[in-house]
Amino acid sequence: PRVCEPFPNPPPPPTPTMSPTTSPAPTGCADPMAATLTDTTGTALPYGSTPIIVTGSGKDDEYVLFDLVQDISGGTIKHISLSYRDRDSGNVVCDTIMDVAAGSETPFKAACVSTLAEVDLYVYTGYNFDSEGVAACTLPTPTSGNFRLYEFEIPCDLECSEPTGSPTSGLTETPTSGPTSSPTKNPTSGPTSSPTKNPTSGPTTSPT
Repeated sequence: PRVCEPFPNPPPPPTPTMSPTTSPAPTGCADPMAATLTDTTGTALPYGSTPIIVTGSGKDDEYVLFDLVQDISGGTIKHISLSYRDRDSGNVVCDTIMDVAAGSETPFKAACVSTLAEVDLYVYTGYNFDSEGVAACTLPTPTSGNFRLYEFEIPCDLECSEPTGSPTSGLTETPTSGPTSSPTKNPTSGPTSSPTKNPTSGPTTSPT
């Protein structure tokens, strides 16, 4: 009798592979550094005080991340204003914080110009301070002993300035090396390279 040969089955199509992608992110400094104090108006900073701490930087030295650390006074400071160039708008802005507790930390982001970011810190330490009577980021004339201005510079070309890439979450799927070389006990998920020895569990789309 004539033996019917099974039709050749094509190999299964390859499964698309999902590869991890990377996205730039600000890089944190392994060793946070203090900004450089360039000028002082009024009372000098207490010995060892470092109120501006650099914590990281952005892609291509475009901006720096820093914290305002209230180590200027052991008590609460009524009013602190910071003047710096905003990274998003590119304009010089003034941010004001009221009742700043000792040891508190507040994060900021400043744009860089000519590899430097400049931060001016205005501090008022009086107990009877009226915030409505004083314009933020300015010194009164004549200057009161309770007002202080500290001017800082932050270098933008830090060692931690290059961004790191974070792979996206997800599994990488790859196709199998090819069809199986021998019959399997259970129905296969795809065509095999040769007929099976035992009857299949149900109708098939091609002769066995």
